[in-house]
Amino acid sequence: MPDVQIKICTRCQTQFECKVENIQNCQCTTVSLNQLETQYIAQKYSNCLCINCLKELKMIASEKNFFVSNDKELLNLDFIHQYLSQESYWAKGRSLESIKNSIKNSLCFGVYSSENQQVGFARVVTDYAIFAWLMDVFILKDYQGKGLGKQLVESIMNYSELQTIQRWGLNTWDAHELYKKYGFTEIEKPEIFMEKLRKN
Repeated sequence: MPDVQIKICTRCQTQFECKVENIQNCQCTTVSLNQLETQYIAQKYSNCLCINCLKELKMIASEKNFFVSNDKELLNLDFIHQYLSQESYWAKGRSLESIKNSIKNSLCFGVYSSENQQVGFARVVTDYAIFAWLMDVFILKDYQGKGLGKQLVESIMNYSELQTIQRWGLNTWDAHELYKKYGFTEIEKPEIFMEKLRKN
């Protein structure tokens, strides 16, 4: 086992304990890197990095292995139906036919790996001028924590045909902090809003 040495992180300039010289053989951190993540980091830094920088670079590298597209031909309907109807808290029991119709009449975005495996989804109901409602946003559990939710929402917010929208809306139970980063706030005057729910 190599001796522990006090080194300075070449990225953030902080001191940390390090056991090896080469990032590809680093044993001084609990950060687990796959081959693609290791290659990405090694291209930029030849020496070991502190654990905080490794975590940040791991997320950046993960994002580069995925892309967002609004091409409906790429959407995996069975994948979307399985997640929404069985795993989501807001669309349990939603039928495949309902999902097909909702996709047909929405602007949709998918998140895909470099092998075109779909790992996330979102759709927007909009008039492309004044109003847009963001719906059915999800990233598979195994792929959460990689920054893909941010990548998805940023792609939607930056989409060229949505730049004139004056009012965005959405519902969420647990992702308030994510959406606040993109300008979403709690409704200022909830007393002026109404809704009609269909009772099954």
